[in-house]
Amino acid sequence: MGSIPQGFSSQQGIDGLNACAQSAGVLIVVPAYNEEANIEKVVRKLERLPYDYVVVNDGSRDATPRILDEMKANHIDLCQNLGIGGAVQTGYKYALNHGYQIAVQFDGDGQHDESCIDRLIQPILDGKADMTVGSRFVGEGNTFKSTAARRAGGRNVRGRASSLIERDLLIDIAPDL
Repeated sequence: MGSIPQGFSSQQGIDGLNACAQSAGVLIVVPAYNEEANIEKVVRKLERLPYDYVVVNDGSRDATPRILDEMKANHIDLCQNLGIGGAVQTGYKYALNHGYQIAVQFDGDGQHDESCIDRLIQPILDGKADMTVGSRFVGEGNTFKSTAARRAGGRNVRGRASSLIERDLLIDIAPDL
């Protein structure tokens, strides 16, 4: 983890957070594939924040690259679609190669709320975490409900994973001794 300015605490409010985030080097990484309907609005929201951003255009075949060029948005154009993993990895490598201390993944489809970024990075800035993960599935006032099939699949995966974790596995490596 990079160096966070000493003396910063969450009590200093949003101005202190923004000053600390700027000096810590925060980059918002925006993977985008065929997001012509949303990308301009997403970039405009991010431009109002005190953080840098980079859009990783993941080989879009629609007007996404043209829109980014016309906006003069900070972006990387991949020559072919690498998928979400390849686009995000490209953004993280960009952050690393440009000296950023914190990278935040922010979807190009407009579903993420930029007002949550401060809360997301606060534990890192306070030195209480090396990594944080935001989720629209948790928290008070959450009204998001996924499909029944997705919830059932999640329960199935959690059940299998916990049974593997909780099971004691004893192997007798020397049965004849």
